Amino acid sequence: MALIWKGNEVTAKLLRACERGLLQTASDSVKEAKNTVHKVTSQLYNSIMLDPQGVQNKDNIKKMSLKWGSFSVLYAAAIEFGVKARKISPRFKQSLYWSGLGHPLPIGRSVWHNRVRAFPYLRPSADNNYKKLPNYIRRAFEGTL
Repeated sequence: MALIWKGNEVTAKLLRACERGLLQTASDSVKEAKNTVHKVTSQLYNSIMLDPQGVQNKDNIKKMSLKWGSFSVLYAAAIEFGVKARKISPRFKQSLYWSGLGHPLPIGRSVWHNRVRAFPYLRPSADNNYKKLPNYIRRAFEGTL
């Protein structure tokens, strides 16, 4: 009986299984984060997405990378981690102004920004779903995912 080497096939199959497992885990995390986040204006909700970078071959080592989270909303980190109360003072101009105010504040006047309580939606989603990654890879390798 001859030994038949199938190492390259097994390696390729394992790489595909890892890719499918990562994509499934990340998509589950995105779904859970969208279900958890506050939907006041839907801007933050709509910004949560999955961005697979694809497989890159460098030095004969295949790597897959993907990103998921909120990429386009500037205040996403403030919602996730919270913001402590702070004083806002003019730095480059003499007074503060923002749209809707109608007129600038008096020269030298500062305002207080209230504390924003943290409402994590990405980290708990990752904690809940990353546990499933080994099972997803195994199922993808077996062909049941």
